[in-house]
Formats: sequence, C-alpha cells, structure tokens
Amino acid sequence: MSYSNDFADGLQKLRKNDIFCDVVLKSGTEESHKEFRCHKVVLAALSEVFEKMLDSQFKVCKPLNG
Repeated sequence: MSYSNDFADGLQKLRKNDIFCDVVLKSGTEESHKEFRCHKVVLAALSEVFEKMLDSQFKVCKPLNG
C-alpha cells in the first residue's frame, strides 16, 4: 500500500465513525432527505466550488430551482 492509499483509508475510517466531521451535506426534500457527514478540508481540497462555498459560510436554505 502507498502513503496516498493509507491516507485515503484513514480519512474514510474517520468519516465512517463520524470523527472530526465538521460539515453536513443534505440532499433531497425536507420530508425525505439524505445527510452526508464530511470533512470540510477534504471537500475544499478536492473542489474549488466547495472551497468557495465553505470559505464564505455559504448556506442553501431552499432548492435553487424553486
């Protein structure tokens, strides 16, 4: 195994055990939604969109399409 695999496995273990998760992404409607507990630093490191949203304390309260 390589360092990058060990690193990814370690992050996955922490996320699965809800350790150091500091943001919750929600998908769906109020009545029926799914939650994903995540690490902000991982989202920001892998996505410029998440980096900008998380840096500005962005929060979506309603679906964008209505």
